[in-house]
Amino acid sequence: MLAMEPGKGVGEAYLIADEEYVTIETLVRKTGTALGVDVDVPHYPIMPLVIAGHICEKVCKPFKITPPIFRAGWIGSARIGPLISARQNGILGMIPRLIWMKA
Repeated sequence: MLAMEPGKGVGEAYLIADEEYVTIETLVRKTGTALGVDVDVPHYPIMPLVIAGHICEKVCKPFKITPPIFRAGWIGSARIGPLISARQNGILGMIPRLIWMKA
């Protein structure tokens, strides 16, 4: 809503989130807890996915096709930079207000 105000955030893109960094798994578990649902988060080996992605990229390259996959590294990457930018530059006046319950 803050970015919709006239003159605020023009030409900028923001990923707005909470004050603290939360992993995808933590987000899924806490959302399940809030909804009263038991959540089972399976963990699979990442190496077969990395190998398959590498093969897919090599096969697509001669045909000048962009591989239809995301890098496996995206799953574990931190996406906190834009949040810091939104808070520090003062354009939006953004103050995170979501408080996670203690799990």
